[in-house]
Amino acid sequence: MSNKRKAQSTLFQSWNCEPKRQKTEENEKVSTQSNKENSSVSRKFKPEWTIKWSFVRYDVEKNAMFCKLCEKSGRNNIWTTSGCDRFKADAISKHAKTDDHLFATGAQKSSGDLDKSAAIAAEHERTAVEGLMMNIYYLAKRNEASSAIADLNKLLLHHNLTKFNSIQKGSKLMYEHHESVREMQNAMAKVVQDDLLDDIKNSAVYSIMADESTDVSTEKTLMLYVRYIKNGAPKVSFLEVVELAGDECNSENICNTILRVLEQRNLCVTNLSCITTDGASVMTGCRSGVTTLMKEKNCQLLSIHCIAHRLALASGQAADNIPYLKKYQHMVNTIYKYFKYSPKHLGKLKKMQSVLEMSEIKFKQTFATRWLSFEGAVDAIITNYDALVMCLEQEVAEDDDHTARGLLIFITDYLFLATSYFLSDVLTHLSTLSKIFQKSELDIGSFALSTSSTLASITQLENSDGLSEREFKCKLPSNFTQGFEFGPSKHHIKCSDANVDRFIKARNDYLRVLLGNLKARFQDNQIIQCFSVLTPSSLPESLEDFFVYGNDEIRKLGDLHSNDKQKTSKLGIDKKTLCAEWPMFKHTMQTKFSQCKFSEMAKLFLNDRSLSEIFPNIGKLVKITLSLPVSSADCERGFAKYNLVKTELRNKLQVESVNVLMKITVDTPGIDQMDSFDFKRAFDIWLKQKERRFMKQIK
Repeated sequence: MSNKRKAQSTLFQSWNCEPKRQKTEENEKVSTQSNKENSSVSRKFKPEWTIKWSFVRYDVEKNAMFCKLCEKSGRNNIWTTSGCDRFKADAISKHAKTDDHLFATGAQKSSGDLDKSAAIAAEHERTAVEGLMMNIYYLAKRNEASSAIADLNKLLLHHNLTKFNSIQKGSKLMYEHHESVREMQNAMAKVVQDDLLDDIKNSAVYSIMADESTDVSTEKTLMLYVRYIKNGAPKVSFLEVVELAGDECNSENICNTILRVLEQRNLCVTNLSCITTDGASVMTGCRSGVTTLMKEKNCQLLSIHCIAHRLALASGQAADNIPYLKKYQHMVNTIYKYFKYSPKHLGKLKKMQSVLEMSEIKFKQTFATRWLSFEGAVDAIITNYDALVMCLEQEVAEDDDHTARGLLIFITDYLFLATSYFLSDVLTHLSTLSKIFQKSELDIGSFALSTSSTLASITQLENSDGLSEREFKCKLPSNFTQGFEFGPSKHHIKCSDANVDRFIKARNDYLRVLLGNLKARFQDNQIIQCFSVLTPSSLPESLEDFFVYGNDEIRKLGDLHSNDKQKTSKLGIDKKTLCAEWPMFKHTMQTKFSQCKFSEMAKLFLNDRSLSEIFPNIGKLVKITLSLPVSSADCERGFAKYNLVKTELRNKLQVESVNVLMKITVDTPGIDQMDSFDFKRAFDIWLKQKERRFMKQIK
C-alpha cells in the first residue's frame, strides 16, 4: 500500500503544478496560421515520424497530427483539438518541448507507476485473503466455531506476520465479520463441490447412500453420500446433508428431497445405478418406500439393504430369542453403570487393577440396536474379571452394597463365565465381518467372500469349541460341576450339572438362530447376486461348468439394463451383443485376471482401452458393479462428523451451514497437508461473488 500512496502523491503533485500558457504555444498558433496563409508549398505527413516520435497520431480525415499523450492527460492545445497540419519535423520537436507535453509525459510515467503499484497491492491482498481462508479452513478441520477467527488472527498478528498487513486495520483484520467468514467458507466449499461433480459426471455412473436422523436441535436431516468411479477404482464422497422439509419424515418427502438435490447438482437420475439404505420400512417399503418411488423415475435402479445393518440385526435378534442372553446383556450394562457413575467405585476398581498389575480397561455399554458393540464389553469383563470380583466383594463387606451383592452372585457362576468366553469367540467373527462391511471400497465380490467365510467359521463352532472357550475349559478342574476356584485370586465359582446343561442349550440355540438369521438376511435378491459372476474367483474349474457359467445371470442383467427400457441412460446395454461378449470375456478373466480380486480386475479392465473397445457392454456392467455400495456405513460416519460440528454448544447452527462445513472438512486434505487445497481457486470464486472493497480502491 505504501508504493501505491507514493505513486498517487507523485501524480497529484504533477497535477497541482498546472503550467501557465507560455509564449511558445502562442508562437505555434501564429506560426501555423501564417503558414496556412502564406505557404505555397503543400507538405505531407511522413509515416516514419510515428516511429521517431511514438506520441504522434495522424488523422487521415482531418489531415492533421495529434499528440496521444496530451489527449490522454486531458491537455487543451492545438495538438488535441483541431490538430497540427504543419507537417514538419521541426513542429513536432517544438511541441515535444512545450509545458503541456512535458506535463503529459510526467502524467504517463506516474500512471505507469500507479498501475504497477495497483498490481502489487492486488497480489498482497490475494496473499492475505488466502491466508485468512487457511485460518478458517484450520478452524473447520478442528470443528471449532468460526467466531474464533478473530482470536486466531490476533495471535498471528502478535507474532508479526507481515502476510496480513494489507488487510490489517489497527489491531484487527478485515473480513472477520461472520458474513465475510461465511462467504469464504462458501467459496472453499464450491471448490470441493465442483471437483466432485466433475468426477461424478466423468464417471458416467454413480450410486447414492441415504440415511435420515435427528440432530441435537431435533431437526430432521438426510445424509447423502455418493459412490462413483475415478481412474478405474470406486470412490466414496460426501455429497450433501439437507434438512427434511415438511411435518413428516415420510418416504415421499425423502424421495422429493433426494431428487431436488440431484437436480440442483445437475446429476442425471437415469445415470443413478443404485440406492443403499439402512433397510427401514420408510426406505425400502415395497409399496411406497423411497426406493420404490425412485424406481418410478429410473426403472433400472437397484436398491440394497446395508449389509452392516443386516449383520447387526441378525446377531441382535438371535440374542433376543435366548432369555439368558437378554439377562446377560442387562447385567453387563449394570456393571458399566455401577462404575461409570460412581467415582468411588471406579477408584476402588483402579486400585485393584494396580495391585493385580492389570491394565486399566474400562467397562463398556451395550445397545440393543448395536449388538456388535458387545464384543468390547465382553472382552472388558474377561480381562477385568479378577479385579471386578475383588472390588464387588470389598463393597459388600464394607458397605453391604445390595447392587454389588446382586452382581457378585450373578458373575460368580459357571453359566456367566462360560457364556462370556463363548460370546468372545462368536463376536470376534461377527465384529471382524462388520468392520469389513464398513469399508468404503468394499465391492460385491469381497462381500460374498467375507460372508461365506464367516458363515463357515460360525458353523464350525456348532461342532467344536472356539479358541476362548477352549482356553476357559483348560482352566477348569475335572470335578468343576461341584464348584471350583477360578482366576489368580482363587474366587469360588458356583456350578452344577443343571448349569452346564443350561449353558449348552443356550449356546446351541443361539448358534442355530444366528446361522438361520445370517443365511436369511444375506440371501440378496437375484439381480444383486447376478453381478457376482464378474468375480474371477467364482469361475468354475470344470470345463462343463465353465461353459454354462454365468449365462443366465448375464441374460437377467441384460434385461434389466436394456437400451429399450432407458434410452437416455448411459448405462443402456445391447442385450444381444452382451450375450455374445460374455463367452469370450470368461476366457479373458480366466487367462488374464484369474488371480485378481474383482476390484483389481475392474481397474485393469477399465484402464485398458483395447479391452474396453472389445467388450463395451461388459464394460458397462463392470462400471455398474463397481459403483454398487453394499453398505451405508459412510452415512453413519457422516452423522458422527455432523454431531462433532453441531454440538449442544453450537445448537443454533443451520443445517445449511453444517453442510458447507462438512464439504470443507470431510473429503479434503488434513491440516498438515493444507497446502494441497486449491486456495487460489477459492479466492477467485470469492472475488466474483460481489464487488470487493479493495478492488474499488485499486481501480
